[in-house]
Amino acid sequence: MESKRKILYVEDNPENTLLVRRVLEAKGYQVLEAENGLTGIEVAGSEHPDLILMDINLPDMDGYAAATKIKNTKGTEKIPIVALTANVMKGDRERTLTAGCDGYIAKPLDIRTFASQVEAFLGGQKESVGPEEEKVYLKEHSVNLVANLEERIRQLKELSEERQRNLEKLQQRTNQLSLLLEITTTTSSSLKLQELLQTSAQIATQRLEATFCRILLVNRQQHHLMVMAAFPQRQLDWDFEIGRFCATGDSRCFQEILTSSEPLLLRGVEIQSAGSPVERLLFTGNLAELQSLLICPMIKKGVLLGLLVLGEARHWERNPFTPEKIRLCDSVARQMASAIENARLFEEVVFKGNQLKTANLDSIKALASALETKDVETMGHSDRTVEHALMLGKRLDFSENDLEVLQYAAILHDIGKIGIPESILKKPGKLTPEEYEVMKQHPVLGARIIQPIKFLEPVVPLVRGDHERWDGKGYPNGLRGEETPLGARVVALVDAYDAMTFDRVYRKAPGKEYALRELKKNAGTQFDPHLVELFLELIREKS
Repeated sequence: MESKRKILYVEDNPENTLLVRRVLEAKGYQVLEAENGLTGIEVAGSEHPDLILMDINLPDMDGYAAATKIKNTKGTEKIPIVALTANVMKGDRERTLTAGCDGYIAKPLDIRTFASQVEAFLGGQKESVGPEEEKVYLKEHSVNLVANLEERIRQLKELSEERQRNLEKLQQRTNQLSLLLEITTTTSSSLKLQELLQTSAQIATQRLEATFCRILLVNRQQHHLMVMAAFPQRQLDWDFEIGRFCATGDSRCFQEILTSSEPLLLRGVEIQSAGSPVERLLFTGNLAELQSLLICPMIKKGVLLGLLVLGEARHWERNPFTPEKIRLCDSVARQMASAIENARLFEEVVFKGNQLKTANLDSIKALASALETKDVETMGHSDRTVEHALMLGKRLDFSENDLEVLQYAAILHDIGKIGIPESILKKPGKLTPEEYEVMKQHPVLGARIIQPIKFLEPVVPLVRGDHERWDGKGYPNGLRGEETPLGARVVALVDAYDAMTFDRVYRKAPGKEYALRELKKNAGTQFDPHLVELFLELIREKS
């Protein structure tokens, strides 16, 4: 049985492909498909079709280039190729044949004649272009190619120039954002006002390419500006001095900034005029070398907090204050205003926090005093316990907050004894088993007393765990090892040390050396062995 003749159709339009397939398969041909030039070249090499129908307008590689490649490849060079093209124009026929095609069929396809046209090309029909026609075509084509190339070069040059302009704008914008980010990082990394202002002055000078930068803050009570930061410091003979006051009341310059809330740019003549407001406001001495001065208000919520002053000296002029640069300086000033407000709020919070901390400590000491009034033996005990507990807590690298909790626990660890009868507290002899059970309740009573006080919540488990033991034989809960909070283990250790080094009503203190031996002896049973080791080191260092 004779095999079907194969026709490869290279077309990216699915509707056209379906139409051609139906027509040709109805005539008994096998139709192969490729949707672009590169795929068409691959299928031609692997399937060796009897005829290739090549659409000219293909993605990636057009039909002319694909046909030329097939005709110049060993094994496919003899396969006839017919170009299918729409909108046939002058020169298309010559270009098609020059590319290596055997002929072309115009689109849209005429279904009535299409099959017979294909059969003719399969039968060996081949169109050709004469030498003169080819010469004329190639000349015209070369002229068109040169014109197209020149136009393309012009377009590429325009694109390159536009790209360069965009890159410069992008670089400029990147530098601006980088500066704002650096200022933001600087102002966010510190809430110490003087520190962030000085660092910001240095960054602004270097990144804005100014000769100097000064930052002044407004003191509304005394109606003056105070120089808070300068970079570089004392660089010129007329330079600022940090900490210097500048009166504002009669300054036209200051009033203009206050009214407009916009940056004020002053040039040489304006600055150098005798008795100018800028000279009175900002400088002393000779201003003859000053080329330009930019004064940016630092405003937050409509309130002027201060001024960011940037200047250029005439013989140091590096980069003039362009409108773009002025806008950037204004953004920096407004960003710094937010940082100044945050730093001031932080200072206020710290001040109020310290006041609250002092009040809390006074309240705690008042509670401890109530116990000392009942049990004179405890007088001084809390203070000594606090001293040793904080000493050990610092060696353990406790945070400030943890040290504060430890301090409160050391003061209040015996507060529950307020609820123990004086007959038991002050008994000179050994307690009976019943009395000892009552005494063992004082950690629970202490925790219950302080639990309702909100800021003492972290202290509650430390007070409750003051008499727990490392081996689990303590009270009130029999906690073992690290089940007892670290702070409670610290207080238990220093509490025991103080009890052995100071006299009690029922006995004289055994003394420091005895206490140290007992701590070492009971390490791992009554006390945390690691804490004992650290505490012994501290006592030896202290001695």
